[in-house]
Amino acid sequence: MDEIKEKVKLHHWVQRAYDRLREKYGERADEIILTRFYNEERYFFRNQERVKNLDLLVALKQRAAEQGERIYSFGVEMASLIAYLFGAIDENPLPLHYYCPKCKKVEYIDEKLLPWDVSPKPCDCGGEMRADGFDIPFESYKYVIGSPHVCTSKKFENEAKNIADGSFKIYPIDNLDILRILKEQTVTPTDEQVFASFNSEDIVGVLYLSYGIPASFTRDFMKKTDPKNYYDLIKIFGFANGKGAWYDNAEKFIGDGVCKLSDISVHHEDVLIQVQNAMSENGIEEKRLPHHIAFNAHYGRYATEGMSEEDETKLRELGFDAGVIRRVAIAMYEGEINMVIHAEGGEAIVSVYPEKIEIVLADRGPGIADIELAMQEGYSTAPDNVRALGFGAGMGLPNMKRYSDEFEIKSVIGEGTTVKMTVYTDTNL
Repeated sequence: MDEIKEKVKLHHWVQRAYDRLREKYGERADEIILTRFYNEERYFFRNQERVKNLDLLVALKQRAAEQGERIYSFGVEMASLIAYLFGAIDENPLPLHYYCPKCKKVEYIDEKLLPWDVSPKPCDCGGEMRADGFDIPFESYKYVIGSPHVCTSKKFENEAKNIADGSFKIYPIDNLDILRILKEQTVTPTDEQVFASFNSEDIVGVLYLSYGIPASFTRDFMKKTDPKNYYDLIKIFGFANGKGAWYDNAEKFIGDGVCKLSDISVHHEDVLIQVQNAMSENGIEEKRLPHHIAFNAHYGRYATEGMSEEDETKLRELGFDAGVIRRVAIAMYEGEINMVIHAEGGEAIVSVYPEKIEIVLADRGPGIADIELAMQEGYSTAPDNVRALGFGAGMGLPNMKRYSDEFEIKSVIGEGTTVKMTVYTDTNL
């Protein structure tokens, strides 16, 4: 009997999902929307645990709204069209597009922008088309993140935990609405004065009070990058995590004309999307490949164990040189480990160009007193507990230099260390 009830419940969920899809996009949703929907439908509605999590998120979101609170989900649901249709998340994860609520017409926008950056326009039906879609690939989270993690205010924390009933973790975090605050305290994004308003003391104050970003940093970032849209503006949060990530690094690259703000990757999932795009361009269908490559690179598998012949073949089919990727992976891995062992974290900026890959690692550590000594193989200042875990062998900096074509290191005692590495993509150079 219980099994029959569960099947009926699943069928009910599927029917409700189809109804929501038709309400939003009409009876003739396009191939992009339908493909996304069917993929998610198979993922969610053939697993009772996933349906339970989705059900709880919807209930949690509704209860939060009743009390004037917000929740943000971090998990596969945050990239789900179905979760959006049920109201479990606020952001539509489809690619950026125009949408007319009157006739359900959809037109895709082939630019790197947020919906807030795009002006409304008239529709042929007489309605108004508005931009929607934050372009969050479902596949990027499908294999990477497990059960939902929900952030909410401290005020709503206890009630959220009661509703979740242990099915997922609840994290109390203040100041969840920074992007919406920025949007609400400025004029329409397409107004010619919009980004001038980000220099106002009100916006500088919002960034300082909500994220602790110094007013001087915000003003300097705005002056030197001159962001033209919200898509570029939100990168300030990545650069502000550590002073070394911006000053004398990204700041210098942008100032020297080496790259533009829009060229710099700040978000982790860019690697996944890059591989996915290469697969699409080459007609290759292998769902787990982007996650397999990104996981091995990020966690140092290629650095410590090398790249398998199978992975090399797949990457060459996509137009990547496996040797270049392995060298970048090793250099990145050694740099990340160094920042964890010797500093209080740091920032990594990776810029990919047709002819080279540039990596800048900047930490907030104690600095290196003798760089020449630190570059010697086997020299290490790692503590015993780190050595006991198999790290701190004194090969970090030497390997970073060995596996890059150009290597530069600067360090200031009491402030931190910055390493710049360049790997050329043309292996014949």
